[in-house]
Amino acid sequence: MKIQQTIRSWKTLCQLTLVLGIFATPVATIFGTPVVDSQGFEQPAYVLGNLEGQNGWLPSGFGNTAVVQNTEVGSGFQAVEVTRNAAMNQRWAVPQFGIDPEQNVEITWDMKVLQTTNTGTTGYGPFFGVEAYDTDTVFGLLGTLGVDATTGEVLLQMETTGYLASIGPTYVPFDQWNNFKMLLDFQSDAYTVSVNGNEVATMGFVDHGLGLNHFTDADISAIGAGGDSLSIGATGTAFFDSLEVNLLPPSPTTTIVDSLGFEPPAYALGNLEGQNGWLPSGFGNTAEVQNVDVASGLQAVEVTRNAGKNQRWAVPKFGFPAERYVAVAWDMKVMETTDTGTTGFGPFFGVETYDSDGPMGLLGSLGVDATTGEILLQLEDTGYLDPIGTVPFDEWHHFEMLLDFGTDEYTVYMDGVALSTMGFVDRGMGLDQFTDADISAIGAGGDPLSIGATGTAFFDNFLVSQMAPSTDGDIDGDGDVDSADLNLLLSGCDSPLSIQCQIDLETLLGNFGRTDMNDSPDTVPEPSALILLCIGALGLIQFMRRRRR
Repeated sequence: MKIQQTIRSWKTLCQLTLVLGIFATPVATIFGTPVVDSQGFEQPAYVLGNLEGQNGWLPSGFGNTAVVQNTEVGSGFQAVEVTRNAAMNQRWAVPQFGIDPEQNVEITWDMKVLQTTNTGTTGYGPFFGVEAYDTDTVFGLLGTLGVDATTGEVLLQMETTGYLASIGPTYVPFDQWNNFKMLLDFQSDAYTVSVNGNEVATMGFVDHGLGLNHFTDADISAIGAGGDSLSIGATGTAFFDSLEVNLLPPSPTTTIVDSLGFEPPAYALGNLEGQNGWLPSGFGNTAEVQNVDVASGLQAVEVTRNAGKNQRWAVPKFGFPAERYVAVAWDMKVMETTDTGTTGFGPFFGVETYDSDGPMGLLGSLGVDATTGEILLQLEDTGYLDPIGTVPFDEWHHFEMLLDFGTDEYTVYMDGVALSTMGFVDRGMGLDQFTDADISAIGAGGDPLSIGATGTAFFDNFLVSQMAPSTDGDIDGDGDVDSADLNLLLSGCDSPLSIQCQIDLETLLGNFGRTDMNDSPDTVPEPSALILLCIGALGLIQFMRRRRR
């Protein structure tokens, strides 16, 4: 894994601020309408020659060139050839103002990077790609996606530090056209990057500490990829085509916590605590990022429970849910424990979800008993552990928990199959907030053998999402909800049904028979008030609160 220091002076702030202030005009927020459409750089909108000044394209920096040409194209008849000269950094953008997206901005483009060979064995770059900025009230970088013209590595910039980092083992071949996408999510302050239709990484906004909440420009960039003399002097050429910036309607799914698969560069090998917001509750156990046993990718977390110790790890969150549902998903591999004799249980490895706004209450839990292989949840009101099936040891399986704040219930799944639905464990406390989903390694009983049980499990691809119906049920748009809509919904869903399809199905059935859908616009729930997290109080829970029945 290569990490390169970003040259944070890439953009001349005074120059860009002046350019944007003079030439940018307010743009209405209309979902589905392109904010910037290069029209493929085709005639008659574009003529051969300098890109600057055509259809609002303005430069920042100097010394490089961006030329509309008709020799090398991704599609159509014309594209832009961008050349980086030694020690020169330049960008080109169509600045926009007045865009305050409710959720997502999508930037797509085609790019062909020619290999650079003048950086020796230690230099990098140049970097060719796109950078997205918010320069409306503060100057901040939202996200970056591009290619190192020396190595072919796909690069993004890391949140907070701004370091350029290669994305795992992802490379693109030189001298070929590839498709790139950057999705800016202003709800979760994160951006997701994709190459040739494959999502490869999600990262917080680079300057998320500045409170970025606007999109102003997506810049075609030709800049140095390192601070050493070879990288500064690197020259190169790339071609750009079909660049578009689109506002997307609010998604029914909002990411609350994304572990990014515990992959590099977001996660380093070693203790999980302190990485990307993960905090412990309790003590005596370990959660280590490792690269030996994984469900997918290169890294996962190994959790070890030691005798008599109980510990959890979570990323605390505020202000959720603003929608009805919260879904928690993860992959888990539990190793068999043999030190509990014939009467002991556990340890329990899995996930617990909490509402710690005010009195701390347990929403739901799902995990595996490392002695018996039983899949366990906790019963409503009593909190008893209840076995609902078994799972083989030493194998990866996919687990999900769907919290329904409309019915105060949670449904648990393994490998896509719904296993059980249960009321919130502490539903009598009026739970209405989600604050944390905890990776848990704890005792599964109060007897000495269960208290002393040790064990190991692996976790990967941990994801917490806020979800809402993507439809009101009137899928064909004819104003009513009937069997035609049901058939359309089911035809678009795989078997077993995904959680999103189940939510949409429940919504459709709830509106089934209505004929006034065009007269009843959907309402959007008001966001919950900020909450005060009490994750530290979890350390007071020494074991699963009640023994198995």
